[in-house]
Amino acid sequence: MPGANVADVARRHGMSLGLLHHWRRLAREAAS
Repeated sequence: MPGANVADVARRHGMSLGLLHHWRRLAREAAS
């Protein structure tokens, strides 16, 4: 969805923001 806020999309789908941040941190650490 163009221009969508990641947190808003996660909330709309019932996803925990804590889980989203955890996944993003893991991805960032794996990339470095």
